[in-house]
Amino acid sequence: MNSRKNKGVKIKNYGRIFDSSSRRRKKKIRNTVLSVLALCLLVFIGYSISGPLARFFKGEKTEGSSLTSSLTASVNSGLTSSSISQEEPKPQFAELKMAYLPLETAKNEQNLLAYLEKVKALDYNAVVLPLKDEDGAIYYQSSVAMAATVGAISQNKIENLSDVVLKIKASELIPVAQINAFKDRIATKNAAAKIQYAGHEGWSWLDAENGKPWLNPYSSEAQGYITDISCELVDLGFENVMVSSVMFPSVHRLSSAVFGPLEQSVSHKDILAQYTANLKKALNDKNARLLLSYDAVEAEKAENVVYGTADPKTFAADVYVPFLSGKLDLSKLETETENSVEAN
Repeated sequence: MNSRKNKGVKIKNYGRIFDSSSRRRKKKIRNTVLSVLALCLLVFIGYSISGPLARFFKGEKTEGSSLTSSLTASVNSGLTSSSISQEEPKPQFAELKMAYLPLETAKNEQNLLAYLEKVKALDYNAVVLPLKDEDGAIYYQSSVAMAATVGAISQNKIENLSDVVLKIKASELIPVAQINAFKDRIATKNAAAKIQYAGHEGWSWLDAENGKPWLNPYSSEAQGYITDISCELVDLGFENVMVSSVMFPSVHRLSSAVFGPLEQSVSHKDILAQYTANLKKALNDKNARLLLSYDAVEAEKAENVVYGTADPKTFAADVYVPFLSGKLDLSKLETETENSVEAN
């Protein structure tokens, strides 16, 4: 009997109710403490980073700001530190508006000053002076040995080029020297510098369009000649050198042209890219910049022979200056150049 009664009795355990209430109070206290500690931690962190953040958004440099440093480097990658004057800020290339300066005008001081005044009134900020034409004639007294050897210095040269550059700068305009590179018949008198005709040693290869010889882009003599002239112009006061005809002749077949053994291992586009990069470095090392002038019509052709099927804007340069004809007509030059900050 007793065993049955005991078996049927249900005993409620109230101890769990009291225990649960106590735990909730403890948990509430613990959460409150943790919340206070978290708030204190957030205040401390906010105070610690408020200074650097403020300086960051103001554009100030902070120690350890690797993101800011790397971003600045990437934006300025097209313009080396050596090519930027710290003393005198220069206009961005996207803001350049260039006008053509005729040689005869440059040779006459009175006409030059009147021209510069007129150009400035028309809101130009740069003038281009042609100093080596497509025949290879040089229009200043060059000291480059090969220029004298091949007879490239014109009798119609500017006698006082440095003075002309100073007058342009005094007018608060930017002087730009323009030269042609491999389109040059005069310098082909140097046999090692020219494109030769297959099967006839010493003969000059002639283009079908004009019947003229060309300098060989693979030739170290030809490359050195162009680089020496460009660097000499920097020594005479120019900080910007525009180089045209960094290209091969515009023909469908070059089978009769001999460029030398280097052509077997280096493509046409690669030799142009390599030379342009070397020329840019040579100018940048002298605190000057390379403006690469290219034929936009030829560059867009399906059979782009002149640039080795490459886009000339992929060649290293500080600025790219396209023109829209088979020949660069400087007399009609009025262009705002594109900025090459990616550039390279």
